[in-house]
Amino acid sequence: WLATVCAAALIWIQVARQGIVPGVPSNLSRYSMRNSWLISTAMAVTWALMPAYMLPVIDDDSRLLLVTAITAFICVGSFGLATLPQAGIAWVIVLSVGLGIGLLNCDRPIYALLAGLLMLYATVNIVVVLMMSRAFLARLKAEAEAENAKQLVDILLHDFERQASDWLWEIDAKGRLSYVSVRLTDILQKSAAELIGATLVDIAAYLRPPEVTVDEAMLLKEF
Repeated sequence: WLATVCAAALIWIQVARQGIVPGVPSNLSRYSMRNSWLISTAMAVTWALMPAYMLPVIDDDSRLLLVTAITAFICVGSFGLATLPQAGIAWVIVLSVGLGIGLLNCDRPIYALLAGLLMLYATVNIVVVLMMSRAFLARLKAEAEAENAKQLVDILLHDFERQASDWLWEIDAKGRLSYVSVRLTDILQKSAAELIGATLVDIAAYLRPPEVTVDEAMLLKEF
């Protein structure tokens, strides 16, 4: 059993190095999802064999420790694989079946009651996996829609900047310019690097006509 667990762990590590990690959906494809499901199921089977085989032959104290550990594995695995519901559900079912077989083969009736409670516990974990998966997919959909909307706005602003004669700028939370259009740089005769970080007050100062000196006033008076 220990050799099987070590072999499954090595396979999991090898797949993780290739970027196919169960529970971490980066650039998911059907191939990577299938591999994640297979690896998660294989790991669950290796852990489920232990309670199915050992519970009937060990003492009560060891049974308590083993049941507690497998129950914790069910919960942790279901939460860790919630982003891939097929893998998370397979993890819960396989471990629960293995633990249930071990409990039903024990020599005391109380373990049959525990097996029934285990089925209820597994059902709750499956429901949680489905709920978390839907929430995760909804968030991904919202992020994708927000990104599409941002790209559309960028396209419209770029088209407006290219065709319109108006000035266009963007300010940050501190009220400083974070983007200026080419039209605005031409009007102010300043480069974009000089204007980035300036405030609207600075822009108004750039637009103010220069003060007339005394000599210039006297010259204008003579005309």
